[in-house]
Amino acid sequence: MRLPLLVLLVATFALAAPKKKKVVVPPKSAANIATEVAIKKTLDGAEEKVGGCVLENAGPAAFTLVVKAKIALNSAGQLMGTTLTTTPESPASEKTKKCIDDVLQALTWPKSAAPMVNAEREWTFSTESK
Repeated sequence: MRLPLLVLLVATFALAAPKKKKVVVPPKSAANIATEVAIKKTLDGAEEKVGGCVLENAGPAAFTLVVKAKIALNSAGQLMGTTLTTTPESPASEKTKKCIDDVLQALTWPKSAAPMVNAEREWTFSTESK
């Protein structure tokens, strides 16, 4: 007799529990999509210069280096911050990051309707031994 009563109590509390609210993500506006595309195009266009930074600070041995950049842009298209990581880290990593930061600072970024826009890009560079 106690088991059915316990099941009934658990079921009652389960039904009385607050419902989880569904998170509704509003669709992106055409302006936001256009800004994202423009930022991606700008980052894609910087690949050669970023690669130059990597090669400039690389040693003679074969290597593979992954560069990750996270950027923050304000509505005026000004680069407000960068976070750069290289994998694997090496003694030349700081020089490489400084060079890449200089490249990103020199780019012309699109203006945006949003007050702040964040973007990420990853590049992989490698050389083979001769």
